Amino acid sequence: MSNQLELFPELYSPVWECEHCNEDTSMVDYDYIGSGYNHLECDLKEEMRSDEWKVEQYNRNRDSKDHIQEWPGLDAINKEWV
Repeated sequence: MSNQLELFPELYSPVWECEHCNEDTSMVDYDYIGSGYNHLECDLKEEMRSDEWKVEQYNRNRDSKDHIQEWPGLDAINKEWV
């Protein structure tokens, strides 16, 4: 297997590499490793950006009047039934 790694390095990503910053994590203490081989700090930053994006999208959609349908109200409905 190691021969394949040497022949085709572009096909196999380094094992101890953070997928966010592409830095080596082989010498990082276990307490500071996040998901997979990522730095815990990088994972937390990515999650914060994701949460900020969700809030931004929520606020943008909330302020938009496109998704709100006007409800005719009970008076209009009662008049149609009478």
